[in-house]
Amino acid sequence: MSLGRKGGLDKRLKKISKQEAASIKLLEKQESELVKAVEENKRLVDTILVKESPAEVKLRLEIEELTGKIGLLNCQLQEIKDTREDVHHPLRVRGDVLNDKLAVVKAQLVSTRNMMSRS
Repeated sequence: MSLGRKGGLDKRLKKISKQEAASIKLLEKQESELVKAVEENKRLVDTILVKESPAEVKLRLEIEELTGKIGLLNCQLQEIKDTREDVHHPLRVRGDVLNDKLAVVKAQLVSTRNMMSRS
C-alpha cells in the first residue's frame, strides 16, 4: 500500500472519528434535554393532575351534600317507623281498650244469658 493511499485512509478514519465524536456530543445533548423534559413533565403532573379540577370538587361536594341529606332522610324515616310500630301508639292503645271492653261485654252477655236460662 502506498503512502498516498494510507494517508487518504487516515483522513477518512479521522473524519469518521470526528463524526462519531459529534454524534456522541449530539446524543448527550439530546439525552440532557430529554431528562429535563421528563422532569418538567413530572412536575406538571404532580402540580396539575394531582389536584382536583373544579368540576371534580363541585361533584364531590354535591355527593357529600346528597349523602348527608340521605342520612337525614333515613333518620326521619326510622323515627316515623318507630312511632308507627310503637306499642303505645294511640291506635294500638285504643284497640287494647276496645278489646278489654269487648271482653267485659261478652262476659256480661254470657252472665246475662246464664241468668235468663235459669229463670
